[in-house]
Amino acid sequence: IELAVSQGQAEDFIWKIQGDILFEMDDYGKARASYEKALEMNSNGTDTWAGLALTYYKLNNTSKALESINKALEIDPNNEVALHYKEIILNQTSFS
Repeated sequence: IELAVSQGQAEDFIWKIQGDILFEMDDYGKARASYEKALEMNSNGTDTWAGLALTYYKLNNTSKALESINKALEIDPNNEVALHYKEIILNQTSFS
C-alpha cells in the first residue's frame, strides 16, 4: 500500500481498501485509522464513511458509528449499503 501511495496512485482509494482488508481481519483499530486517512484525502467517500461507521460499531462506539453513517447519507442519501448499516447500528442502540 505504501508503495502504491508513493507512486501517486489514488491514495484515498488505497487507504479505503486497506481499511476494508483490516476490517475483514477483525483489526478494527487499524481499519479505523485507514478509513480516517482515506477521508483526510477525500471527505466525500460515501463507502469510506460507511466502512468507518461499521468499524466504530464493531468497536462499540455507537455515537461515532451514527455520526459516520449519517455523514455517508448526507453525501448520498440513497446509498443502499449506508442505509443498511444505519439500520444495523440503530437496531443495536435499541437493545442497549
